[in-house]
Amino acid sequence: MLAGIPGAADVGISYKAGKPEARMVVNRDAAADLGVSPVSVSSTLGTLFNGVVVGQYEAGDDRYDVRVRMADEQRRDLESFDGIYVPSTNSGTGMVSLDQLTKKVYTTSSSTINRYDKSREVQIQANYVGMTSGELNSAFLSKLNTELKPPQGISFSMGGDQASTQESAGDLVQVVILGILFIFLILAAQFESWIDPLAIMFALPLAIIGAMVALFVTGEGLTMVGGIGIIFLFGLVTKNAILLVDFIKQRRHQGEGRTEAILEAGHIRLRPILMTTLAMIAGMLPSALAMGTGSEQTQPMAIAIIGGLVSSTLLTLLVIPVIYTLLDDVKNLIKRKRLGRQLAADAGFAQR
Repeated sequence: MLAGIPGAADVGISYKAGKPEARMVVNRDAAADLGVSPVSVSSTLGTLFNGVVVGQYEAGDDRYDVRVRMADEQRRDLESFDGIYVPSTNSGTGMVSLDQLTKKVYTTSSSTINRYDKSREVQIQANYVGMTSGELNSAFLSKLNTELKPPQGISFSMGGDQASTQESAGDLVQVVILGILFIFLILAAQFESWIDPLAIMFALPLAIIGAMVALFVTGEGLTMVGGIGIIFLFGLVTKNAILLVDFIKQRRHQGEGRTEAILEAGHIRLRPILMTTLAMIAGMLPSALAMGTGSEQTQPMAIAIIGGLVSSTLLTLLVIPVIYTLLDDVKNLIKRKRLGRQLAADAGFAQR
């Protein structure tokens, strides 16, 4: 089933068939109706087939166990046990033959038994070529649900890269939130303001959107490696926004108007922003194109970084000045209200 999925390679299974095996399984419903305990059936079969030690035989200094069991010619097939009877606890039933209480099962035994969490397990492994682990997992689960109904007592669970991705998804969200928080606190300490860092932080959604679009277009999907690339983006895209906002603040401190400072910042800071962005994209291209040995592992990270850099660079020069203007208007409005309240309070004190 797994081998029939396009993109699945090196399919293997941990189950290895062993020797043919014949078993006698107790029919518990029939045993309960006839008043026979399953323990009695199993102990009788164990005594007849494996034997029981009834004493010891001494020959000089040596001792040998005396074991009573059925003769070898009587243990060659399961039909030999059909004439064996066990006692019943029901009054009037007497003795019950084993063929009424058991059913014969012919199968093969596993050469090795693997267990996980005290339960037996069979592992199915496969590598993926030309697709992501999530796509292979989705295709395999779809086949399981439509073509195979698991027997009672058997369940399926995913492991490998898919399980690692699911386990690390929650940690990745926490890391992203903490990364954004620490960046904001550092910027607030550097700019000595809570308003200006907010304008810079708006560059992060622009990068995340570009990274997600790039991963979706290339068919990579959001994996743990791609998430690391998004985290790596935070430092790159905030750098571009810092160049703009810091230049604007310098020019305004020198006496220029806000609009003139914003226009000059976009013109002068465009070249260094493009230089650093293009240098990073060029460095990530070999990994994004999977040109080196083992680069398939880092390909999602490179694609996320390139997509985030492209979108953030194009939009930062447009969005960040707009956000800075809006937040500056809010800050000025708050200052005017605070100044108005202070003047009103001073006027009231003077009248007194």
